[in-house]
Amino acid sequence: MSGQKPVSSGTAFAIDATGDFLTNYHVIKGCLAVRLEIGGIGQEGTVIATDERNDLAVVRSRTKGIEPLRFREGKSIRPGDGVVVLGFAYAGLLATNPQVTTGSVSALAGIGDDIRFLQLTAPVQPGNSGGPLLDLSGNVVGLVSTRINDLVIAEATGTLPQNINFAIKSAIIREFLNSHGIVYTTAESTARLDPSDVAETATKATAKVTCYE
Repeated sequence: MSGQKPVSSGTAFAIDATGDFLTNYHVIKGCLAVRLEIGGIGQEGTVIATDERNDLAVVRSRTKGIEPLRFREGKSIRPGDGVVVLGFAYAGLLATNPQVTTGSVSALAGIGDDIRFLQLTAPVQPGNSGGPLLDLSGNVVGLVSTRINDLVIAEATGTLPQNINFAIKSAIIREFLNSHGIVYTTAESTARLDPSDVAETATKATAKVTCYE
């Protein structure tokens, strides 16, 4: 990517074994080039599908054979259920591997009761956008999207919010993938794993996304 400079970064995860990765639209918006890095190996990616309204995008790479993450099938996740988040928070400053945070689902809607989102308590930082939100069976229940604006809430209420973050629901993601004919896998969430085991498996399918201009 000679002559181009990195301007921002985020996270993505594999949704099939042929090199397709899901991320947020705002992560790749306006990029002249996109680079994916997984397991220390980087390569150029091509944006093949976007949904600006729902903040979704798919980036295709030449990476083959990665075990993709599966979307939760069957019984829906509930408030209080445990979740695991992976992402490249503060890329370039902290660890080069995906960082892992844990928490729970706190509500089945976002700001203004927006039903496209889940609210979660797992900490989310800049760079986490586009990372997977996983249940304790290791299945995807959402795509990490945003955190609440601390300063806006502080000005409005006089208090700082704590652990208020949001992820796009898997149902919205699957509608997007179906509309573009992009294949993905599903699984029922019948097992209950330790968060460390969920993270260990998901790390292998999670990539850093860098935007160049």
